[in-house]
Amino acid sequence: MDNKDLIGKIKALNFSVGEYAVVGSAVLEVLGIKKSKDTDILVSDNLFEKLKLTGKYQQEERYGKLFLLSDNNVDISNRFFVGNYNPDEKILINSSFLVEGVPFVQLEEIIKFKKEIGSEKDLLDIKLIEEYLKTKQK
Repeated sequence: MDNKDLIGKIKALNFSVGEYAVVGSAVLEVLGIKKSKDTDILVSDNLFEKLKLTGKYQQEERYGKLFLLSDNNVDISNRFFVGNYNPDEKILINSSFLVEGVPFVQLEEIIKFKKEIGSEKDLLDIKLIEEYLKTKQK
């Protein structure tokens, strides 16, 4: 998927800025760090409840969180935590950065999340993020 496809897929959801932010590896994809397999979106509690009521999303519980799954390979949740990493979702959404009008969670938060998971894949992602941040600081 290229950035145009990723951005288009997210914009097609018609969520309002301030109500959501993209999290997970799709943040890395939009910045050209690595490709992602799916798109994870953090939404406000209010938007999450509205989406549940539409009946157009399959619901699945994973990692102690409820996810709404779209047919477009998008996972939506109103929680973004793992282990000891339990940030305020409103702050994550409000501090996100925009790419073509789509909000993405800050890389520093992705690092914290991935450090807490600590899998080999996540540790590799952290290295890629840190290399990316070094090149951006020059």
